[in-house]
Amino acid sequence: MKKNESEKSVENNVEKLDENVISSEVVAEVINGDEVALAEQMERTKALTKEQQIKAMKNAEIIKAKQKAEEEAKKQEEKRIQEEAKKRIEAEKQAEEAKKLAAQKQAEEAKRLAQQKQEEARKLAEQKAQEEAKKIAQQKQAEEAKKLAAQKQEQEKISAAQNQNSEVKQDNQNQPPVKNDGPSTFKRVMAVFLFIALFAIVYFLPEISDAINKFKESRKPKEVITDGVSTCKLSRTSENLDITTIAKFSIINSKLYKLEYVTTTTGDKIEDEEELKKINDECSLLKEYAGQLDGVSITCSLNNGTNTTKQKLDFEKLDLKKVTTAYTEAGGVYPEFKKNDNIDKIESKMKSSGYECTRS
Repeated sequence: MKKNESEKSVENNVEKLDENVISSEVVAEVINGDEVALAEQMERTKALTKEQQIKAMKNAEIIKAKQKAEEEAKKQEEKRIQEEAKKRIEAEKQAEEAKKLAAQKQAEEAKRLAQQKQEEARKLAEQKAQEEAKKIAQQKQAEEAKKLAAQKQEQEKISAAQNQNSEVKQDNQNQPPVKNDGPSTFKRVMAVFLFIALFAIVYFLPEISDAINKFKESRKPKEVITDGVSTCKLSRTSENLDITTIAKFSIINSKLYKLEYVTTTTGDKIEDEEELKKINDECSLLKEYAGQLDGVSITCSLNNGTNTTKQKLDFEKLDLKKVTTAYTEAGGVYPEFKKNDNIDKIESKMKSSGYECTRS
């Protein structure tokens, strides 16, 4: 019984020992119950256990050193990642600052250009008003001169007729009274007067016809377009560029619901290439910004020395609270008009700024 238990214990111990340390002969001796072999084996087992402990301690130290190295490497990696993140944040901050400065500079430039455009529009409107006043004065002066010439011609004809009547009357007084069956002096005077009147009517017939037509036109009720498009146009010229702005107001029952601004800038394809490209780049930036707004659509084109910028505003979708000054600083036209504004007031305001407006 004891032998069986001893054999089982030895088998268990043998399974745990390294086969490279315990040979098959020793295992056989232990199984056969050789006490000397068993004692020797126990000594070897103790020595082996100490070696394993030493080896385990060394392995533990190696593992600990490896773990420490790994932790140190991990710390270094985390430090490197933090430094890179810090550098990236600093770079992003600098880029944002540069972008902010560029946007501020661009906004100042856009503001300066807007003020310049307003000043040019004002000067153009003043010049146009002066030319119109000059034209009206010249027309009035020509009409006055024509009227005076006609009056003078009529007076000359009347004087000639009076002189002729005086001569006839004197001849009649100098001649002895004779029986005369011809026309009387009164009839002659009337004939001359009718001749003069007929000549005046023929001479002033174009003016008379024009006056009659104007009178008829003024008596006719004018047709007012309340549904359609009111197109207002303004043209101006800078030192080297021709700029035309067209505003199209879409109306229903004389009330605004859509607006389109089309600005066409024309210059020399080669000499003005840089300036035209700058305008087109500003339009592209505005288009990118407008993508964040509902009811706003921007299109840009540059072809053969002509830049075209279209800004469409749909007041059915547009939220004016979201249209900040950043939009105008980026080159956009701020919607000073709003949904359901009366077109008569809009046209009056546009005309006061120098625009010419027609409805269709």
